[in-house]
Amino acid sequence: MNSLALLLRPVSWLYGAAVWIRGRCYDLGVLGSAAMSVPVISVGNMTAGGTGKTPLVEYLVSLLLEEHLRVAVVSRGYARATSGPFVVSDGSRLFGSARESGDEPYQVARKFPRAVVIVDEEKSRAAATAVREFGADVVIVDDGFQHRALGRALDIVTVDSTKSLRTMPLLPSGLRRDVMRSLARAGVLVYSRCEDDAHNHETFGEAASALVCCVRSEPRRCVPLTGAEELPLSALSGATAVAFCAIGDPGSFLRTLEDAGCTVLKLHTYPDHHAFNESDLGAIRRSVEAARPVHVLTTEKDAVRLIGDSGLVRLLPPNTSYVEIACRMIRGEEKFRELIRTTSRRRAA
Repeated sequence: MNSLALLLRPVSWLYGAAVWIRGRCYDLGVLGSAAMSVPVISVGNMTAGGTGKTPLVEYLVSLLLEEHLRVAVVSRGYARATSGPFVVSDGSRLFGSARESGDEPYQVARKFPRAVVIVDEEKSRAAATAVREFGADVVIVDDGFQHRALGRALDIVTVDSTKSLRTMPLLPSGLRRDVMRSLARAGVLVYSRCEDDAHNHETFGEAASALVCCVRSEPRRCVPLTGAEELPLSALSGATAVAFCAIGDPGSFLRTLEDAGCTVLKLHTYPDHHAFNESDLGAIRRSVEAARPVHVLTTEKDAVRLIGDSGLVRLLPPNTSYVEIACRMIRGEEKFRELIRTTSRRRAA
């Protein structure tokens, strides 16, 4: 642990005390949760930074759409230029851009045109709007584990299987956002970044009653940003690339490319949700001119921020593509799908 983290430890203790008191207030009914007339499923995590949550949200949306349900996704819309409620998609039309809605909600709305997507700092208000105005049958709350002002039928918690959650300090000394006892609320623990179904992950007695699942986030294809033809993932095997990303865990993107057989000559990294500018793209172009790679690659989340700005897209190297990632459940899928079906069919008494 570095010296700054040690200095911040007392602040982490205060943060932990505040989180515990807030949680107890909800447990005892001192603070109330808004109840919806339709099932609410939360997908959240215990840490700041990437845990593979967005691919799981997309997996869940796809599963519920297969059940012929009217699905709504609500989230805060982190790092967006707007505030208050904003309808990203009404289930038939897409509104605004990633700048107005936030990159992850916009990505979900683009990928699933039949899903209603709403962003709002008050997720309970967004959920109520989705039900009242757009007829949602089920609401998915993205990053909802700590948002207890909205009641839910099921809490799904993602945990990065490559890191120890129990030994991780609380914010701001470390990346843990919640006290360990909060895992008792989890109905499903989804371990991300698992190698196979026998992956040796950390266990939690606090979540002894939760269904345990393991997932991998796998690349599916390369989608050009400039209108060229899509490329199969096999196009990366044996190829060279300059890559860039602005995500919570840039190392995971690098590993994805290397696992696909791609040699990354240069990786440009930026803070999570970074708004790219001409200077950034100029630096990327200079790397491309120096290295002359076969591909220039980024993530889908980064791509949706660029696609909305035609001026920036024109500055991209012509061989720029994003790598589409999908969630594959490698343990517990049958039980997970059955639980989701059962939960999504409930109605308020």
